Amino acid sequence: MAPDTVQGQGIRTAAFNNSEDGKPTHRVQGYPAVHGGKNDLRCGTFVGTSKTDVFYVSFTVGSDGRGDPEYADPCAMSDRIAGMVLENLPPA
Repeated sequence: MAPDTVQGQGIRTAAFNNSEDGKPTHRVQGYPAVHGGKNDLRCGTFVGTSKTDVFYVSFTVGSDGRGDPEYADPCAMSDRIAGMVLENLPPA
């Protein structure tokens, strides 16, 4: 996990750089999110937790998981991991 502790722009910068219309593409547990760095084996999820805060998780399918249907969609796994992070964040 890599929290953005410097820019203070929340999901705006990630969405601008990773979506066609510059807006979040989906939600993870109610928070705006956008995928970045996607290919067949990896995907990252940026999640905006406030107007100024965002965190990023990335998932890469390892050689052992390439035949496992659970890992067929790396973005789904990245979103799942982001959801786990959200479940474990302390209250603000």
